[in-house]
Amino acid sequence: MIRSRLTAGILNKARRGELALTLPVGLVRDQTGTVRKDPNQEVQSRLGMIFTTFLQVTSASKVLRLFNDQGLLIPRGDRFRDVVWKKPSVPAIIEILKNPAYAGAFVYGRTRTVRPPGSQSVQKKLPMDEWRIRVSDKYPSYISWESYEKIQTMLKDNYTQMIATSPGASRGPAPLLSMALSIVANAGTKWLCSIKSALAIFVTTFASSMAVRFANTFPPILLTEKSSKPFSPLCLPWRSISTLGFWTKGNKPMSKLTAPMLSRSSDSAMKPLSPSANTCK
Repeated sequence: MIRSRLTAGILNKARRGELALTLPVGLVRDQTGTVRKDPNQEVQSRLGMIFTTFLQVTSASKVLRLFNDQGLLIPRGDRFRDVVWKKPSVPAIIEILKNPAYAGAFVYGRTRTVRPPGSQSVQKKLPMDEWRIRVSDKYPSYISWESYEKIQTMLKDNYTQMIATSPGASRGPAPLLSMALSIVANAGTKWLCSIKSALAIFVTTFASSMAVRFANTFPPILLTEKSSKPFSPLCLPWRSISTLGFWTKGNKPMSKLTAPMLSRSSDSAMKPLSPSANTCK
């Protein structure tokens, strides 16, 4: 009963924008409770520069590059909420760009506590349309709300483009595995561990847990004509697979970059890294 009343009181304050939330660097609360811009003009100027630069270059990494080229630091808050000047980083720049307080908005409920089955509770960030409470023009702003929304759209587009262009982004586990199998299949049939090499490429791209789960669906298959033992990915040494350490050329271990580039003419120079790599135990 008492807890519900306290929660109701907090929500009522939040709806009026009067709840004293922690303010980001560049905004301070005076003795009367009024929120103002930090009186330090250098802090104000540097924060404004982050927003204007991002709107010009459209990328947090480009903002970072420009700041580093000019030797500029950015204001950050320490554990006592005092301003300290630090070298910029992409996460720090994005954190500033995403904070609605710089657009003058009081926002409450940007996260939600979720508890996945068998795991601890975690805070999940919510999209803007799911924020619980937003009161506009509550703080002195560094940018307009329209500019803030534009920046969020640009950040989201940048993230979507990064995911779309990252290696393996448009391929699921099965197509990628098929591609890996075809790579080693074209190199010839003399390798006892050709299937293992293909799976190594697969595992280095996806999490090993996903690979093991996916491997449960594989039927046992024969390695080559030289091996009559059935093979299943579940019996592979996953620690060795993750490093692609099955083959050596001479006495030098092959790198991840050279392994997929093996050709039919090169298999005669290949030898197993260890006898145990030839068979599944």
